[in-house]
Amino acid sequence: MDIDNVSRLRIEMNLIQEIEDELFAFLKPYKEKYKKENFNFSISNNTNPLGIDFTHKQDKYFMTDMLGLESDKSIVEENDDNNKLAEGKMLRAHIYTQYNQIQIPNIYIPHFMKKQGIGKKIISIIFKLAEKYNYELFIVDMVPSFYERLIKRGALPCVGDGESLQIVKDTKLE
Repeated sequence: MDIDNVSRLRIEMNLIQEIEDELFAFLKPYKEKYKKENFNFSISNNTNPLGIDFTHKQDKYFMTDMLGLESDKSIVEENDDNNKLAEGKMLRAHIYTQYNQIQIPNIYIPHFMKKQGIGKKIISIIFKLAEKYNYELFIVDMVPSFYERLIKRGALPCVGDGESLQIVKDTKLE
């Protein structure tokens, strides 16, 4: 491994560690706030892709979002079991040191945590650290509704790709 690769690896590990630390500090208070929902999270330990996994009391909204049962509410209600824990991936982010990019292909906020700016704050935390390390941040493989919302907030569309956006200083995340 040459010096350039060693330097890149060190930068990647430092960047990942800082992102993990900031996201942990941000999300920790939500464990107490959503105690009755049994909300918990874990952050991958210094790995690429970086990930945040979560658990919470299973509810009909999680089943609707994750299993696509929206069209048949009776199935959702029959399967609504307050003793089961739902698990999922809140965030997945890939760090590409060779391109100085971070790409987020997955961000999911549990239903009971929506409309509080949590997703935007997670993106903002990652963007600020990306800037510190001279990286660019992209949200990729997006659903059309989220794509349109971020366009309205000032994210830049990637040429030839209707599913990816670049987060820039002018993107309103807070």
